[in-house]
Amino acid sequence: MKQPITQSILDQDIYYHVVFPTFKRLPLFKDDTVKAELIELVEATMVEKNIDVLIYNILSDHMHLLIHKQYHQTLPDLVKYLKGRSTFYFYALHPDFTIGLGRKRLWAKGYHSKVIKDAQQLENTVLYIHHNYDRHADEVIL
Repeated sequence: MKQPITQSILDQDIYYHVVFPTFKRLPLFKDDTVKAELIELVEATMVEKNIDVLIYNILSDHMHLLIHKQYHQTLPDLVKYLKGRSTFYFYALHPDFTIGLGRKRLWAKGYHSKVIKDAQQLENTVLYIHHNYDRHADEVIL
């Protein structure tokens, strides 16, 4: 049975809702095969760098994560690892992948984060990430 989220759990841990877009918000991950490969790369980075992600969702032009930051970690480093390693390994698999600029980028600079302050906000964030849909599903890939 799932353990309920309580305020005491939140007091011990820090959770962040993190969002970062693709480069120029291009719908780079519309293809199911490409998206599946990216998921594998992101999950491998989570394991390799001990990044505790409760839930995530990769959409065609951005990514949502609910990260549990441990006391010895910094959020900028966690995001840097996720973005940097996924880009590096993605281009190792797809050296000819291009977005028309000649540069090997997947993600825009920076990210948005919001601290989760209570159990209700944590639950709402989980539901939001889980039910987030891809608004670009019917668009043509650039």
